[in-house]
Amino acid sequence: MTGHLIPLLNPDIEKTKHMPVIKIQTNKALSKDQTKELLAATSRKASEWLNKPEAYVQCVLETSTAMMFAGSNAPSALIEVRSLGFSGHSMDEISRSLCILFHAHLKVPEDRIFINFFDIERSNWGWNGRTFA
Repeated sequence: MTGHLIPLLNPDIEKTKHMPVIKIQTNKALSKDQTKELLAATSRKASEWLNKPEAYVQCVLETSTAMMFAGSNAPSALIEVRSLGFSGHSMDEISRSLCILFHAHLKVPEDRIFINFFDIERSNWGWNGRTFA
């Protein structure tokens, strides 16, 4: 067939390589405004850390969660960062930035924040009716 061009991929498709999700669990109670502020700040920062459009970032916040850390129910947080690969990104840098961000917003001491990073296989991540395999 002549005259047909192979469609170019939408440049934003290439930017979905990481599809980050950040899940925050804390035993702190937050107001609606505090919740919105923290989610917005987390989404912006994740976009910066991974150099991805914010349109591909998902943030989940669970507050007032029953939680004990080091034998104490003092304020603490568990953060999970899930992504399709972290290549080229410093986990230490992201960890440090997350601690600073959540200490500022939640007033949780940085030594009472655990962060888990999950590098998800492309075949195990679905979006828009398909996987990234």
